[in-house]
Amino acid sequence: MATIRRFFTEHVGKEAILSGDEYSHAKNVLRLKEGDEILLLDGSGKEYDAIINKVTKGEMLCTVVSERVSDKECKTKIRLLVGALKGDKTELVVQKATELGVAEIAVFSSRFCSAYMNENKTERLRKVAREAAKQCLRATVPTVEYFEKFEDALDSCNGFENKLFACEFAQTSDRNLHELRGSCALV
Repeated sequence: MATIRRFFTEHVGKEAILSGDEYSHAKNVLRLKEGDEILLLDGSGKEYDAIINKVTKGEMLCTVVSERVSDKECKTKIRLLVGALKGDKTELVVQKATELGVAEIAVFSSRFCSAYMNENKTERLRKVAREAAKQCLRATVPTVEYFEKFEDALDSCNGFENKLFACEFAQTSDRNLHELRGSCALV
């Protein structure tokens, strides 16, 4: 049985267009052509079975055959706050957090972080999250944000029902993580 290839695209109706990096990957790497079946994802949790109808320079026109809501998403909304790390370690954290089902990732700088972040690195982290979501069969991509201050990253967690701080010096907690209900921010 052949693997159905998955692609993220923004606007899906009765038809959808693959362009940019997704088009390049489909055409040049996977060598997909007219008549091939693919799975489209709009990032909202919906999956669309589609057939490639037309391939032009820079675009693939696809016809949607069916749609469904993915059952592979984590039921608990989790936001991960992580300090900017040196080298590609932040990318690894984003990749693994995506694979584990985290919905939002906030990277922050503080006086304890020696890594430097900018918009290009933030965009790279978004791309890592997107690729990890495709690889682990998720239908949504976690949001990735950057905050220059730890305090601003903490403020972004105000709507979460549970806030957990992981600390290497902490004593054992009396709280049972299995009993937590609702959204959770993890620092």
